[in-house]
This record gives sequence, C-alpha cells and structure tokens, in this order.
Amino acid sequence: MQKTILAVAALFVFSGVANVVEAREIRVSIADTNMANSESVAKLYNKLERAAARVCASESVFNQVSAKRQRACMENVLQATVASADNTYLTAHFEQRRPQVVLASR
Repeated sequence: MQKTILAVAALFVFSGVANVVEAREIRVSIADTNMANSESVAKLYNKLERAAARVCASESVFNQVSAKRQRACMENVLQATVASADNTYLTAHFEQRRPQVVLASR
C-alpha cells in the first residue's frame, strides 16, 4: 500500500542563455489518513496544498507575473498529485476546492 504521495514540480530556472529545468519534490505521508473519511481527506488536502506551495516557491523577485506562475504551478502540482493518488474522495475534494471559471454568454 502506498504510504506517501509526491508533490512534484519541474521549475524552469533562467540563468543567462541556458534554461535549466530543476525538479523539486516533497513527500507527504498518508499513513495516518483514512482516505474514506471526508475530514481526514480535507486535512490531507491542506498538507498537499502546503507541499505544493513549497515545491512551487520562487526565489526570484515577487511580482504579479511570478505570483501568477506560482498559482499555475500549484494548480498543476495539486492536479497531478491528486490524480496519482487515485482516490475518489481526494479527487472530489480537489474538484470542490478548485476555482470555478464561469463563462458568460451574450
């Protein structure tokens, strides 16, 4: 049985002419998580959000562009992490917490 979930991001670091890909990962233990209990899954999801924030943290100057990149990175990391866990309850929690995009029609 899987006891950890990985939060992984490939980060592009621009240094001079070369683009370097840096992979960061954080292991989150699920050993004490009842994956069939919504409260327990919510606590796990909070851990995953914190791990995604650390994985996606940028050491560059913080501005609107870097904040947008960090949010996109976190969304991608959370989506991939939740998908890799392959758990109905965690997936449902992720879908509820995701920002909903509403398209207006004329």
